[in-house]
Amino acid sequence: MRLGVLSVVVAVAGGTPVLAIAADGESALSITAGVATFTVSQATDVSGTGAALGVDYTRSVADALWLRAAIGGGVYCAAGARTMGGTAVVGVYYAVDVLRYVPYATAGVGVFYAGGGAVDAKARLVLEVGAGVEIGEGRSFSWGIDARLGSFASGATTFTIGPRFSFKFGYF
Repeated sequence: MRLGVLSVVVAVAGGTPVLAIAADGESALSITAGVATFTVSQATDVSGTGAALGVDYTRSVADALWLRAAIGGGVYCAAGARTMGGTAVVGVYYAVDVLRYVPYATAGVGVFYAGGGAVDAKARLVLEVGAGVEIGEGRSFSWGIDARLGSFASGATTFTIGPRFSFKFGYF
């Protein structure tokens, strides 16, 4: 009976099981490119849409819990002018291991800096939450989709979504 259930789970998970369980001390470097939006409150609210690129470093502290540091930047069109923006966030990454498909959630605190065009250049505090799914292609590589929302009473809101590529190392 158990073998039959396991066979169904393996077939649904994509044929070959690739365990997503992290070893203590395992690290991952992830690159995310995608579309992004922001809104900042100042004398008048300014919003922009553009493209962003981000890099995350995560380090396992337990099977499903990782510490996370992320930086990213983007170029936006806001009020008819080019605006540059960037984020730096530290927080946690929680992965729900499900063989090959690994849903995850992130949370952190950081800063969003934007300036240029109609945006007054300054750093704004943000609390960031995110979610996504990674598809394991082996012990050291996975890919998927990532979405993040950052906001706070400082008057800044950011949203980014796009493909994510992760390279894992340090599990020996």
